[in-house]
Amino acid sequence: YDQIPLFKRISALLREIKTFDPDIVVLPGYFDPAYWVVLFYVKFMRKKVLSFIETNEFDRERRLFVKEFLKRIFVKQCDKVLPCGKASWDYMRKLGVKDYRIQIVPLTTDVLGIMEIAKRARDNSARIREKHGIRKEHNFIYVGRLSPEKNLTLLIESFAKLIRTVESAKSWGLLIVGDGPQRAELMKLVRIQGLDSDVVFTGGVSWNEVPEIMAVSEVLVLPSLSESWGLVVNEAMACGLAVVVSRRAGAYWDLVVEGVNGFSFVPRKEDELIKVLSLFVESHVDIESMKKAAETTIRCYTEENSAPKLFEVLQSIGQE
Repeated sequence: YDQIPLFKRISALLREIKTFDPDIVVLPGYFDPAYWVVLFYVKFMRKKVLSFIETNEFDRERRLFVKEFLKRIFVKQCDKVLPCGKASWDYMRKLGVKDYRIQIVPLTTDVLGIMEIAKRARDNSARIREKHGIRKEHNFIYVGRLSPEKNLTLLIESFAKLIRTVESAKSWGLLIVGDGPQRAELMKLVRIQGLDSDVVFTGGVSWNEVPEIMAVSEVLVLPSLSESWGLVVNEAMACGLAVVVSRRAGAYWDLVVEGVNGFSFVPRKEDELIKVLSLFVESHVDIESMKKAAETTIRCYTEENSAPKLFEVLQSIGQE
């Protein structure tokens, strides 16, 4: 989609709207100029407009006045906005949207399908470990793009300090699943830190392989400096993992219960991350209980639970 020139995107979207003549148009957000054109066209045609919202006040370190001003214009034109969680709800209120025009529709994924893949993977853990070169008994895991905003330098350096200072950490590995522009730099950092036998880079893998690799891990770590939601947290919980999540991620505000299914940390503070990771490697927390709690939490965030909420909103808008 992003490779299609803007003019062609706009033309195609408007053509489809004219063809189908819908009563309600649901937009994915305000990040694409094409959606702005659609918004104002639909409003001109006196139709209803809803928009999903994933962003929140905390997912960027700096907020530009001009961008915030433009967002206010966009969301105020929508008949309803559909934030994916609590932090997005609060952000919409700060942008001036009235409560009655905000309805949370949780961001979700195929939770039940992922649970089934993870269950099968645990029954074949030896094969998965061998395939990806996973040698450590216990593992932290990161899944996502390898780029600066994901804050992986901090994660690797924190893990290195943990390995050097805590004896029990030597039985733990770090799995980095994904690809991106920072891969070569991060692999070099791992060599410099002497972590070649402790850190595994799997590269990019298929969607089905992600739950398999998660299934041979204990704890997801999402250290992002910028993260609107972080759907990988949902996926990890569906695989029965405890989670350590940056407070910049929207998922933290809805899914993480401190000390129950995971922990959070401020992503610029290395000492906070080391302290949280050490709780796991030094067995100061009951990992198995946290993993079960994570799975219990995410069962409320299935597609089957989320879809009726969206349907309810569409019905109510259609009756206005």
